[in-house]
Amino acid sequence: MRAVNRRAFLALALGSSIAALSGCRSARASAASPPAGVRQSTSGRSVQELAVDGVTRRYVRYEPPGLDPATAVPLVLVLHGRGGNGTIAERLYEMSDQAALHGFVVVYPDALGDPPTWHSGLGLGGSQGDDVAFIRALVAREAGTRALDQSRVFTCGHSSGGLMSYRLAAEASDLFPAVGIVAGSVGVRGPNGRTITIPKPPRPVSVIHFHGTDDPLVPYNGGSPSRPTGFVSVAESIRFWVAENGCDPTPTTETVGVARRDTYAGGRDSAEVTLWTIEGGGHGWPKVGGRSSVGVSPAGISATDLIWGFFAAHPRGAIGRMS
Repeated sequence: MRAVNRRAFLALALGSSIAALSGCRSARASAASPPAGVRQSTSGRSVQELAVDGVTRRYVRYEPPGLDPATAVPLVLVLHGRGGNGTIAERLYEMSDQAALHGFVVVYPDALGDPPTWHSGLGLGGSQGDDVAFIRALVAREAGTRALDQSRVFTCGHSSGGLMSYRLAAEASDLFPAVGIVAGSVGVRGPNGRTITIPKPPRPVSVIHFHGTDDPLVPYNGGSPSRPTGFVSVAESIRFWVAENGCDPTPTTETVGVARRDTYAGGRDSAEVTLWTIEGGGHGWPKVGGRSSVGVSPAGISATDLIWGFFAAHPRGAIGRMS
């Protein structure tokens, strides 16, 4: 298989809002991690470091105060877009508010590179470390830090983070029963028409995907903003997961304001695929009443609220639950 032209995809970014936030420093210094096998959960916000294959990696961690460290709780990973970091993802996507409301731990890891880019396995950069190994080590670290409900470990991401979340769904389906994607894709198509996609997952993974019809960086109908090569379309991404999960190929459809929700149910182990198509939406993370610097985020649609609601409804089933 010939290499895909990578230059067509270097425009992935979060926009000027990242530039405004990237200079902000964390309010806390890096916190030392507990020794292996010792549960020493620390509530509140902290910045942690984790060495994987000799590379020191960083992530922001938030555990709502008052959680019983002996009670198993869900874990949600939130992956930033190209050029971002965990601190920016924490501020832009506001998953910590959901954690405080619903009682779970949320972590916001950093990608490597300049600009930071997740290694999604599609030839789009981020090759300075093994990101799948990093995420696995991070989940294991958290499981050693406090009691986790390992049937409720989830990941979501935006843009480059969405691409990476799709890779994790494929290569770490033993960890993640459901993933949330904003402006992502399962693959890219090269100039010769050949396609590189994520591998087929060994077990079902429920998917909730948000995409604007006017996304200028990961086009809804596929391709690239400036070349005939680029990402596979949203429809192709959804078909991939509908087929792999064994869902009914005919969705139920609901219109909510300027958005349309297509739900493909009936998958193996109760897996489900939900697509939110946002008419006129751009590349931003949808927020209620919000507006992104990279396209419109129409009022009335909160990806953060909907992603957590989807996660809460799609834990690992009894058949596929991790031991």
